[in-house]
Amino acid sequence: MNLRNILVATDLDDSTEPIYRWALHIARVLNAEITLVHVDQLGATGFHDSSSLNTWLSHFHRILTDRIEQLATSIEEAGVPCRTVIRQGHPVEELLDAIETEDADLLIIAKRGEGALSRFIVGSTTRKLLRGAAIPILVVDIGHAEDVKIERILTTTDLSRDSDLGLGFARDLAVAFGATLDAIHVFQWPLYIPHAPGHPTTTLPPTAVEELRRYYETELDASRAVANETGHSVVVDPDVAHGILAYAHKRKSDLLIIPSHGKGTLKATVLGSTSERTVEATTLPVLVLPRAWLEATEDGAVS
Repeated sequence: MNLRNILVATDLDDSTEPIYRWALHIARVLNAEITLVHVDQLGATGFHDSSSLNTWLSHFHRILTDRIEQLATSIEEAGVPCRTVIRQGHPVEELLDAIETEDADLLIIAKRGEGALSRFIVGSTTRKLLRGAAIPILVVDIGHAEDVKIERILTTTDLSRDSDLGLGFARDLAVAFGATLDAIHVFQWPLYIPHAPGHPTTTLPPTAVEELRRYYETELDASRAVANETGHSVVVDPDVAHGILAYAHKRKSDLLIIPSHGKGTLKATVLGSTSERTVEATTLPVLVLPRAWLEATEDGAVS
């Protein structure tokens, strides 16, 4: 496993404590170090040019520095090397830049709660990070984080080359943690097939669905020997994200891995938008593997 530097985005709020526990657990197993990064948006507003506010902002910065150093000390006392970084600016831009400057291999971010507010946060910050980051991102729902464990991993596949690379990574991660590995392929049905303009659409007939199921099962049987997963399944569902999460609940998965790679070779592919919707809808920790990173691992650029 080549995850040597884990970048943890923190707002220094006590409620984000679960992401530190996840970072510690992963770092211990993979012998990695942790870099805590906090983005100070207030310091980038230009208020520091005002003499009347300069003293207060300096005091606020010292509070941030003390807090992040305390966190780093507690992590080091737990046996994991830790560095700290405070940046000023827009969170998404600064975090994406920090991935490069800090030579990070994994980014861990927090997702807060459920409902409309959570969807808004995911849609604004997390969604942009999922689309812009070139390294794996682990999203942890801090409102539902229980004891940290990785005993059963579920990974998605659409049987494309990118998914094969994702299966290989999931296999290595499962071996490192001594976890079982399940793989799932979801294809949507009813699948609406458009005809000529003015004619109604039709759906793929059940006989064809069954033929596709057998085909996918055969393909998964072949990939299973390569990925060494302990189980796999083909799921038919009108919504790919729903099918993934229903199966994760059934298998009592601890971690969901999704290769996010855009359009695949098959019609029913796990799209990047599906990755985002899955992150929004679940309380499970989700590890998203971006296409650029998957391709870099294949080309040997990730070492």
